[in-house]
Amino acid sequence: VHGDGLKKYLELQAGTITFLWGESGSGKTTFFHRLLGLRKHISFAFTAFASSGDQISAVGLLNTNIRVGLVGQNGTILSGPILSNFVDNVDGHVESGLSDDEYDELTRLFTDLGLKQFISDDMAFLNFHAGEGGKRVSGGERQRLSLAATLFRKPDILLLDEPLSGLDEKNRSLCLNKIREYSADHIVLMISHDERDMRISDQIVKIVDKKFQVSNDI
Repeated sequence: VHGDGLKKYLELQAGTITFLWGESGSGKTTFFHRLLGLRKHISFAFTAFASSGDQISAVGLLNTNIRVGLVGQNGTILSGPILSNFVDNVDGHVESGLSDDEYDELTRLFTDLGLKQFISDDMAFLNFHAGEGGKRVSGGERQRLSLAATLFRKPDILLLDEPLSGLDEKNRSLCLNKIREYSADHIVLMISHDERDMRISDQIVKIVDKKFQVSNDI
């Protein structure tokens, strides 16, 4: 990844969690926006190499067929039934939204992220309406539901912008373990001000004076 805003190449590999650190205002979230291609005229160029040897070059990840998942600090979820966050089309019948294998995968995901309270044998939990902005669930539940929905869609690149802020130690550890597991075959790039999140990282990248600096610590 390279661009005029941050002057240096940053290499991201599947199987690696990169922890992005910088002082407040250093441009960490802006970096995500540029990487995605959301900032007109100042988006980053990048080159991606697939395991097949194919090469993709573009400006902004959203301008490619690379699947990207973004989880932010507020844990955004849809106001409809929980299921609507996991499938593209919901017609009111849970059974038509998920296959048996997908349902089993989802229940494992909920269990691993400490969301067992939403699981029921009759799948009624998937029809539970979280309310506008997810106001009918707690902030911590909303964050973990947002992470679960993103992981369920299996993005090639997972971008995490303060996704665990405010979580207690138990639920933070559950989420970090799941992110670590997911990173085995995917690229994960994580922004956090909490040094506890750094323990799962494979490389630490500082943004200093608009340049990347790879470091062993912060």
